Amino acid sequence: MAGGDDGKTKTGRISLSNSYSTSSSASSSEMDGKQQPPKDFVCPISGRMMADPVIIPNGETFERGCIQAYLDQREEEMDRGRDPSGSFSPATPLVPNLALRSTIFSWCDSHDVDRPRPILRDEAVRLVESWMKNEEKEEKCSVSALSRDGGSTSDSSEIVSPVEEEILAKLKSSIVENQSEGLVLLRETTRNSEEERTLLCTQTLLLSLRPFLFSRLPNLQSNAVAAVVNLSLHRPNKSSIIRSGVVPSLVSALKTLNSETRSHAVAAIFSLSTDESCRAAIGALGALPPLLNIFSKSNEDVGIRRDAGLAIYHLSMTCSANRSKLVRMGAGKIILAIVSKHHLGKLVGVSLKIVANLARCSEGRAALMDAMAVEVVVDLLRKISHHREIESATAERRERCVEILYGFGQWSLRFRGLAKATGADEVLRNVPEMEDEVIKSPPNEGGGETKVKKMVEKILSAMSGEKQDYTNGISGDSRHFSTTTGVSDPGVISPRRRDLRRTDIQSSKF
Repeated sequence: MAGGDDGKTKTGRISLSNSYSTSSSASSSEMDGKQQPPKDFVCPISGRMMADPVIIPNGETFERGCIQAYLDQREEEMDRGRDPSGSFSPATPLVPNLALRSTIFSWCDSHDVDRPRPILRDEAVRLVESWMKNEEKEEKCSVSALSRDGGSTSDSSEIVSPVEEEILAKLKSSIVENQSEGLVLLRETTRNSEEERTLLCTQTLLLSLRPFLFSRLPNLQSNAVAAVVNLSLHRPNKSSIIRSGVVPSLVSALKTLNSETRSHAVAAIFSLSTDESCRAAIGALGALPPLLNIFSKSNEDVGIRRDAGLAIYHLSMTCSANRSKLVRMGAGKIILAIVSKHHLGKLVGVSLKIVANLARCSEGRAALMDAMAVEVVVDLLRKISHHREIESATAERRERCVEILYGFGQWSLRFRGLAKATGADEVLRNVPEMEDEVIKSPPNEGGGETKVKKMVEKILSAMSGEKQDYTNGISGDSRHFSTTTGVSDPGVISPRRRDLRRTDIQSSKF
């Protein structure tokens, strides 16, 4: 990359705001007077709509060809013996942003605009070089202006509150006691105050916090991770936390032997995972293996395991890449073992949520059925039927089981034989009866027990070999069953099934 006056290479930090403003003229000329695309559709490097958008670890999205050319240039500098310091390395994972790609193409079709095409290698290299020259020029102009005004050249655009100033002073101290006081002050200040969470979630403070997230001193590391949890409780902060680059340190903290730090790290990932825009980056940075390890450990605290499970559930909810990773990791077999062992325990509800997510993809359904998912789910339904004093949580589990079987019956021809072998027909015929006895739909909820009955009818029809229009038979919606029944969309889950409410996240304050 372009070097500064001191001969050192430019930092690997990428700035969206500067890039868009310096490159957007190219996009404007290409549109020929047509409506300009939303800013989120435009690659910060090329200034053009993205044809193949990918997410990098800090949560930002770029055209694949451009960001790959940027990383290749960094690799060349390393080969020449130069050390391009910064957040990204040539091995930085690039996660396809399929949802954004689909949205861009739909926008183009509806606005009579040609769909963008991937940028070729040679053109991408030229765009990156031009972009870096503009970045360097703007940086020099900014430094020159600040020098004339007598201002500081670091983070001068940010307004620092007195509390942040005090915290930063303590964190920058070389005395451990002062550092500890700064972390405790940050943690306590953000525990209950929404306003302070907003004011203190600055890039300056987050960057100052990062070294303590890797600290070998358990007290410093624990307080630092707890502070991240509290900051993440304010939804607008979540993307800022991802962009600050602290996720790798949180993933590292998931593997620590200190139970308090590990608990805070799980809570932080859980909180961040509730934001859909953060899920791909969290998965790409390696959070899934340690989360699954924690969730499966029988000697781990149940509360930590439940939070880890909820994090896995959210990370696999709308991100197909994360679902595929979990399938390859053997998550289905691990989670089904938890269901079998603790059929009425506290972890079964979230386990069924994860299974339902994995069943949304063909490889997940195949892996689950290989792991005897049909037998496990039917057996759980059978055990639930013997508990006539049904609680709402048990009713939810029954509904989840029916939804999972419904999904298998909709998409897999293997299901019929497996279901018959486990005696699923007899168990399922008892479900509507139990629904009539113990489940009463909340007012204006649309008849939850009716939905379950309809799903049972469709499953039994599939087992008998009858052809069924599954989705239209339930809600008239042609989308996947998990959308029609509320598995994949937290916004449509009924109150008695919503076990991840805002209060659950707020209870993680540290």
